[in-house]
Amino acid sequence: MKKIALSTIGLLLSGCSAVGVIESNDPWQNLAQADALIEQGRATTAERLIVKAKNFCNDDAVCPAMADREYALLLLSSSVASTWAEHYREHGFLDKTVTMQNRTAKAAEYLEQAAAQLKTTTAYDKLSNVHLLKASVYHALQNNEGTCSSFALVLTAYQDNLHHNPNAVPQGVNGYASLGDYIVAQQKAAHCT
Repeated sequence: MKKIALSTIGLLLSGCSAVGVIESNDPWQNLAQADALIEQGRATTAERLIVKAKNFCNDDAVCPAMADREYALLLLSSSVASTWAEHYREHGFLDKTVTMQNRTAKAAEYLEQAAAQLKTTTAYDKLSNVHLLKASVYHALQNNEGTCSSFALVLTAYQDNLHHNPNAVPQGVNGYASLGDYIVAQQKAAHCT
């Protein structure tokens, strides 16, 4: 029997999409893993974990909202656009309404759904993040109304967060002292009235 080099085994294992993934019924653990997998370019495994996480979300309105946010991030990821494009063209996404052609618009839908769910909670920080992502997606879709509306909603959620969490210490964004300052600058750049 021939010996297989350890480097060959490692190479074979690295090709398996589920290598290093810990199976869990904890939706938050699955979402954290999915986030890391998206960053690593492992889209198909991340997608399965996101769907599994959403299925295990209980009565917590934040959990399915964060799953929807994560699915939007997956759809927008560079690995879906490049590395996994052929796979998704051939096999489709787990959400059968998503195609390679409509995935940016579908990402906006997922973010809208996440925002609607978060609106019923006090997770204002997460809500402002989702609205900020929406603004970016609507900008990519050249939907100025959606972009400007999302920026306004970011500001509202940001101010709600500061009001309800006076000890919160929001960090600045891209060299701006606060998220509020950043959004105001982005609104001007997008010609929002």
